[in-house]
Amino acid sequence: MGEEKGGIATRTTLAITMKFFIRTFGCQMNQADSACLSGRLIEAGHQNTEDPEEAQVIIFNTCSVRQHAEERLFQNLNALRPLKKKRPELIIGLIGCIPALRRETLFRSFPHLNFLAGPENLDTVPDLISRSKNGAQIAVFDSKLPPHLTSPTRGKESCGVVSPARGEEGGVNVSAFLPIITGCDNFCSYCVVPFTRGREKSRPTGEILEEAERMVANGVKEIILLGQNVNSYQETANKNKGIGFPELLSRIAGLSGILRLGFMTSHPKDVSPKLFKVIAAHSNIYRHLHLPLQSGSDSILKAMHRGYTAAHYRQRIKEVREIIPGLALTSDIIVGFPGETEDDFKKTLSVIAETKFDDLFAFKYSDRPKTKAEELGGKIPEKTKEDRLARLWKLQDGISLKKNLETKGKTFEVLLLTESRKRPGFLLGKAENEKKILVPGNAKLVGSLIQVQVTSVDRRLLYGVALEQTA
Repeated sequence: MGEEKGGIATRTTLAITMKFFIRTFGCQMNQADSACLSGRLIEAGHQNTEDPEEAQVIIFNTCSVRQHAEERLFQNLNALRPLKKKRPELIIGLIGCIPALRRETLFRSFPHLNFLAGPENLDTVPDLISRSKNGAQIAVFDSKLPPHLTSPTRGKESCGVVSPARGEEGGVNVSAFLPIITGCDNFCSYCVVPFTRGREKSRPTGEILEEAERMVANGVKEIILLGQNVNSYQETANKNKGIGFPELLSRIAGLSGILRLGFMTSHPKDVSPKLFKVIAAHSNIYRHLHLPLQSGSDSILKAMHRGYTAAHYRQRIKEVREIIPGLALTSDIIVGFPGETEDDFKKTLSVIAETKFDDLFAFKYSDRPKTKAEELGGKIPEKTKEDRLARLWKLQDGISLKKNLETKGKTFEVLLLTESRKRPGFLLGKAENEKKILVPGNAKLVGSLIQVQVTSVDRRLLYGVALEQTA
C-alpha cells in the first residue's frame, strides 16, 4: 500500500510547472519505464531537462540485478547531498527495482530522499512530486492502490512513449522499446526480478498491436519488444486466447511501416524452433538471438535453477543456426556462482569456444537479497572471480573480433538510427543481424534503410560506406 510519513497521499492536479531530470540505471525495461514516466510528467505540465543542476525534480530509475549497480546508484545519490543542502526545495525521488527491494530503509540511509516508487507505480509519480513539496517522505510500492491513486492508464505496462535510440551514440526518435510482458515466474536462484517486478503479466495482444501502430505513426522505424522472458508471453483474453510469443511476433512484423523488429530476452528452456521459423519468415525481424547461457556446467545450471542443461542449450543453438543462416548470437554469463569449481568454469569456456558467440555480457556473481543463492555456501573469492572473468574475456574478445573481420567487404542492409556523438559526420545504424555499424552520412538519412559495404572493423563495431539508399 502506498504510504506517506505524516499523512495520506492524494491525487492532485499539478498547477506549477517544474523542470525534471531522470537518470536511468540498468536494463532496457528501465529505459522504457523512464521514457514512459517522462511522457507522463510532460503531460502533467512539467518540462524535461538534461541538466540536473537546473532541475527542480531529480529522479533516479534504478536497477538491483547486481550489487555493483546498487553501489553505483548509492554513490550518485550521495553526490546529491550538497545540492539538496544548497537547495532544500529540490525534490529527489527513487523509482524502479531498488526501492521495491529496499523499501523505506532507504529513507534512513538517505534522508535527503523525498519519495520512493516501485516499477508498477510510475503513474503515481506526478502525485508523489506534488505531495513532496511540503518536505514529506512518501513511499508507494504495491500494485493494488487506493482509488485516489489510480489513474485511467493504471494496469498498462507501457504508455506508447517513443524512446531515443539506445547505445552510446545517441538521440533521434526512430527507435522505441515496447514491453509485452513484465515480471518473471522462473525464480532463478540468483535473480531478484520476481521480488522487484512481481510475477509474469502478459499485456493484451490488441493493446500491444495498437501501441506498435502508434509508434509507427510517430515516426518509429525500429521496435524492440521487451520482457524478462518474452517466450513466456501468453494472451489469455477472449478472441486472442492462446496467442503465444511466436504468433505475437509474427503479427507485429506484419504491421506496415516497421522496418526493423527485435526482442529480448529469450530463455533457453522456452525458446523453440517455432519462433526461429517466424524470424526466418519475416525480413524485417533482426537475424539476432540473445539467449542467456549463464553457465556451461550442468551442476551450476541446476544450482541456478535454470531448467535446462548445457546439451539442451547446444541443441537449441544448432536448430536456430540451421533455420536462420547468418544469425548473430549473443549471451549472458555469470562467473563465480557459489560452488563453481575450476572444472565448472572450464565447461563454460568450452561452450563459448564451441558456440562462437558474436558477443557476451559477462559479470561476476554477487549476492542479492531474498534470493536462494544468497544462502548458498561455497562462495568464490573475489580474486578468483576476477581471474576467471579476465580469462573469459580474453577468449571472447578474440572470437568477437574474428567474427567481425569475417564481415569485411560484405554488404548489409542497414537501418540508420542516429547521428554519432563521438564521430561528427557519421551515422550509427544496425545491419539486419543487429550488429552496429558506423557510416559517413547526412543526418537527413536517419530512419532510412541503405546498402552499406563494410570497410573495416574493430572488436565492437563495423565501419562502412553507403552504396545506395533503398528505402
